[in-house]
Amino acid sequence: TVANSSGSAVMTRNLATDVANSTSGAWQLMASSARAPSSTRYVWRDQMLSTLRLVFLNRLVAFTSSPKRRYA
Repeated sequence: TVANSSGSAVMTRNLATDVANSTSGAWQLMASSARAPSSTRYVWRDQMLSTLRLVFLNRLVAFTSSPKRRYA
């Protein structure tokens, strides 16, 4: 039980770190694209959204397919 709870805590911390990194990267992208023409801004936004979606899906898959269940 202790190992399971600590494992989920570590996973939650990793997820929070991923979200924080993605958010800071997103802010940097928005700040840099604010000075860019509109076409470049849309490219940056699409890239940022796909990156966030990829990170979220990776974490979701890793969380749901982990061999040790949370309620075991």
